[in-house]
Amino acid sequence: MRNETTFKCLINDVADFGKKHNINLDQPTRLRRRALIPTRFKDSVIFTTAIGQRDRGDQQSFKSNEDKFRQELFYSLIDSILLELNDRFGDENILLLASVSAVHPKNQKFLDTEELKPLASHLTIDINQLDNELNVVKHFIREKRTTMNTIKDLLTELAPVNDAFPATTSLLRGALCLPVSSTTCERSFSRMKLIKTYCRNSTGDERLSDLTVLAVERTFNIDLEETVDIFSTNHQNSRILLR
Repeated sequence: MRNETTFKCLINDVADFGKKHNINLDQPTRLRRRALIPTRFKDSVIFTTAIGQRDRGDQQSFKSNEDKFRQELFYSLIDSILLELNDRFGDENILLLASVSAVHPKNQKFLDTEELKPLASHLTIDINQLDNELNVVKHFIREKRTTMNTIKDLLTELAPVNDAFPATTSLLRGALCLPVSSTTCERSFSRMKLIKTYCRNSTGDERLSDLTVLAVERTFNIDLEETVDIFSTNHQNSRILLR
C-alpha cells in the first residue's frame, strides 16, 4: 500500500472529486509555523511524538501540492498506522490472541493444550495440571459442545464443578477478562473527552466516575421523578428549588 501506484489511484480520485465540487487542488497552501524542539531536548533522542506528526523540513521545497500531499499526508498516515499495528500486534500479542481463540467452542483447535500454553503461561497456570484437566473436560462437555456459542457458555457449563477443574476455570476467566484489561484507553477518542472537558478539569474522581456511568449506560431509561424522590429521602436536609 505504501507505494506510488496506490498514491496515484488515491490522488486521481481526489482530483476527480475536486473537479466535481469546484475545489482547486493546485492552490498554494498556507505555510505553517515550523515546530521547534525545546532546548532541553536538543541533545536527546525522541522516540515518539503525537500521531501523524513528522519533521516537515523546508516547506517550500515541495515541487507541487501533489508532492506535498504525498510526503505530509499519505506517507505520514501509512507510517503511523504501521507503527500502531506493529506495537499492538507484536509476536507475543499474536500468540496470546491465538491462545484465547483456542478456548472458543467453535474454534477448530478447541482446548488444544499446545495452543493454550501462551495464555496459561501469561496467567501463571500450571501446564501439567491444565493438561490433565482438559482431558477430562473434553469428555465432560462432548455432547453439549454443539450448543455452546461463546466462552461464557463453556464457563457456565463448568460452574457446578468448578472445584474439580480449578486450572481450566481460571484459564476461562482469564480469557474473558484479558481483552478488556489489555485495551489501551485513548482519551482523545473516548467518552472521557466529552465528559471531562476543560471546564470540568477539576472534577473529582467520584463525580467523574458517576458521570461516566451515566454516559456509558445512557440507553437505560431513568425515571427522573423516582430519582428526585430517592435524593429527597437520602438528603432530607437539602432543599430542591424549582424555578
